[in-house]
Amino acid sequence: MELKDSRILFVYTHFTGGKSDHATAHLAARYSADGGMTWTEEDELVIPAEGDFNVMSVSLLRLPNDDIALFYMVKNSLEDCRPVMRISTD
Repeated sequence: MELKDSRILFVYTHFTGGKSDHATAHLAARYSADGGMTWTEEDELVIPAEGDFNVMSVSLLRLPNDDIALFYMVKNSLEDCRPVMRISTD
């Protein structure tokens, strides 16, 4: 996602509890100020681990009013995976 200051924002699922799709995870961000050639070295926490399993399947969307919508799934079990949307105005 290109931000207003022209940096690129990349948000992803950062697994910390193993390699399984059910392992503990949080959403993390990295930024690029040079069109994606280099990225910040440290993760920035976006969404902490939620649910009984993890958070996953993140997407970003610039809305018509210039806000950014963050969509992701909160996974509680194999039968319970719920969509979430959050809005950033900055």
